[in-house]
Amino acid sequence: HVISHGGAMLAAASLSAGRPHLMLPVSGETSINAAFVARLGAGTSSSPTADGKQFTAELERFLDDVQMQDRAADLGKVLATRPLPDAGVALMQALGELRRVSATSAAAR
Repeated sequence: HVISHGGAMLAAASLSAGRPHLMLPVSGETSINAAFVARLGAGTSSSPTADGKQFTAELERFLDDVQMQDRAADLGKVLATRPLPDAGVALMQALGELRRVSATSAAAR
C-alpha cells in the first residue's frame, strides 16, 4: 500500500510495483493522477482537508479493499512485461531480431 499526494512519479511507481495507492491530491496534476489511478481500479483518493474521522474511515476502506489490491497487483504484472524507457538498446535489438525472423519466414514461403 502507498499513501502520497499523488505525484506522477510515485503514481507510476506504485502502479509498476502493483501496490494500491491512496492519494491526497493537492493540485490539478495530482487530481488528474488520482482520477486516472482510481479509474484503473488500483487506488483511490481522499481530500487533503478531510478531518481525522473522515480520513480514518477512508483509510480503513482503502486497506480493506481486496479487489483494489488484486487489481493493482494485476496491473503491476502487466506493466512488468513492458520495456522500460532506458531499455532502448535491448528494444532495438529485439526489433531487429523480429525483422530478421519475419524476413526469413517470408522468404521460406
